[in-house]
Amino acid sequence: MFELILKILVTMLSVTGLLILGGLLRRSHVLKHRHDRPLLKLIIRGLLPALIFGLIAGNKSLRDPVRALTPPLMGFGLIVFGFAVAAMAVRMLRRVHPMSLPAQRTFIFTVGVQNYGYIAAPIAVVLYGMDSLAVLYLHNVGVDLAYWTIGVLIMTGHFSRSTLLRAINPPSVAIVIALITNWTGLADHIPVDVTDAMTFVGKISIPLGLILIGATISDHLREANLRGSFKMVAIAAALRLVLIPTCIVFIAWLLPVAIELKQIMIVQAAMPSGVFAIVMARHYQGDTPTAMRIILATNVMCLFTMPIWLPIGLAIIGVKM
Repeated sequence: MFELILKILVTMLSVTGLLILGGLLRRSHVLKHRHDRPLLKLIIRGLLPALIFGLIAGNKSLRDPVRALTPPLMGFGLIVFGFAVAAMAVRMLRRVHPMSLPAQRTFIFTVGVQNYGYIAAPIAVVLYGMDSLAVLYLHNVGVDLAYWTIGVLIMTGHFSRSTLLRAINPPSVAIVIALITNWTGLADHIPVDVTDAMTFVGKISIPLGLILIGATISDHLREANLRGSFKMVAIAAALRLVLIPTCIVFIAWLLPVAIELKQIMIVQAAMPSGVFAIVMARHYQGDTPTAMRIILATNVMCLFTMPIWLPIGLAIIGVKM
């Protein structure tokens, strides 16, 4: 158990170091705002699809369609569950902490969506190995779908087909192509060196993504004025880091799904709020300070809660590390 906790702490320090590096690069004007979009395009359109295809194509454990389709369904369902928990909490919160409608919507969205990608990925790799990323990215397809459908509905009060198209992105397309290649047997004709090379190149997306997240947080630090918002932030942190993880761990223990998916569910349960909620709040006329406060608080506090949740969650689902 001690070795597991030490492994988690070292990984978290590495992740935190990359986030801090991103902030320092922004503050020193080495990583400028005009660099963000080209780097993000490189990650989303090149590196991440390569990593996904390399991991999924030829992965024999995913040749069973049921086993491959369960993670997206779980990802979608758990995000919707998180939204529901946050929505019920808002009804009670606004009695003790006055909140505008945009702030309420931003609270629900930011609490409901965890940092399901760039922070979860290195944790999963350290705990379970590179192959675990195949299940992680399948899970995240469902998260993306919930993000751009139910999430946008929460932020705006309405839904359009154009927002659904945002869920169709290069990573999700790479997953579909990789699964079809796997199921049809075409993956058997792809040289292992090719998929290994794609995986090797794609790994760069994880540290590069963390650096960009650190730069984004640095851009909005001034908006995280916690004065007068303690009750709201405390409730948000309790939901995101205590109540929702408790429920997810129980669901992982209860449901008869593959152990690989249960392991990913435990990692997702321990995650803080996702940083992209800042962008969503800005784009859909939400309350950016509310998003920033919740994101900053949960990302700092998860340094203490994650080393607790991961060992407990793995022990409950019967995984010995």
